[in-house]
Amino acid sequence: MVRTVADVAARARLALVLTLLGVASLLAAASLDPTATAQTVVVMTALSAATTLEVAAAATGPGRVDYLGIGVLRATATKADAPPPLGLAGFAELVAGSDLPAVAIGGILPADMHSLRRAGAAGAAIVSGICAALDPEEAARGYADAWAGGSSTNPDDGPPTL
Repeated sequence: MVRTVADVAARARLALVLTLLGVASLLAAASLDPTATAQTVVVMTALSAATTLEVAAAATGPGRVDYLGIGVLRATATKADAPPPLGLAGFAELVAGSDLPAVAIGGILPADMHSLRRAGAAGAAIVSGICAALDPEEAARGYADAWAGGSSTNPDDGPPTL
């Protein structure tokens, strides 16, 4: 496959954003790392959940579920058929109903990150807040800083991880 300089630059920026958000293990699966081998690909299974019944299905359904994607936190234009917004209280209730790690998704703002973490989120999936930003790298850093509490200057603390 022939790639233009713009394509390579865009993929590099996306790889940086994903790395900042702690999802570097997904780079190979997303074919962003041309040196990746099959041994480096990590496959995780998620179940989207917006109700207590969907959370319960993760524990009782067939197959293995590694984590829950819980949302939407608030209305989002990213997914036209999104379920009604849960809000922070609804998110926290669903997190409490499962032993699986929960990743918040849907209409998340940097100001939500600390509260989501306190509510039990293992992470947050951000789409529009980064992809629609004028400076996606800066937006990703803002989310990562907010997740860390906004006060961490220790590079060893690293980005949020799942």
